[in-house]
Amino acid sequence: MVENNPISEIKHTLQKKLDQHNSSVTYDQIWNKANSNRGYNRIRKPFVSVGILLFLAFIIFINSPIKNALKEDIGIKNESKSTSADVSIGLLIVNGAQYRFEGILHNMEFILKDQIGVVQEVVDHTIPKVNFTSNMLKVGDKIYLTNDQKVIIVKQEDGTILKFLKTEK
Repeated sequence: MVENNPISEIKHTLQKKLDQHNSSVTYDQIWNKANSNRGYNRIRKPFVSVGILLFLAFIIFINSPIKNALKEDIGIKNESKSTSADVSIGLLIVNGAQYRFEGILHNMEFILKDQIGVVQEVVDHTIPKVNFTSNMLKVGDKIYLTNDQKVIIVKQEDGTILKFLKTEK
């Protein structure tokens, strides 16, 4: 039976030429050597592709918001010493002390005490310095003491309850 594909023609031509010019090497030795690298390439290409995909996934993960959320969950915070970064943090000044915005409270984990004031002024692009001044709240938001001396609660007009934590200057 004669094969009619290009590989079989190459094999047949190679076998004829080899028999004519070099009798010390057999056709099967050369053919097997030539085809032995094929299997290696079949395995290597997928491994290289998977390696590249894993590397790209790792790079994307390092720069993703998911990583930052995971850091926050385990308590790692990015501390910044830059004053321009401090402006982007929500701040509130009460009785000369600086309080940093910590988040929205969904359940009342603190006991509210007396209302000590309302936000009097909102400053943009600067760090607040005057009592009852903030760089993120609205004028009229109510400020309350809590059972924790380091925590102040702010109730906004829309009912949102915000937690502020006293900072160390």
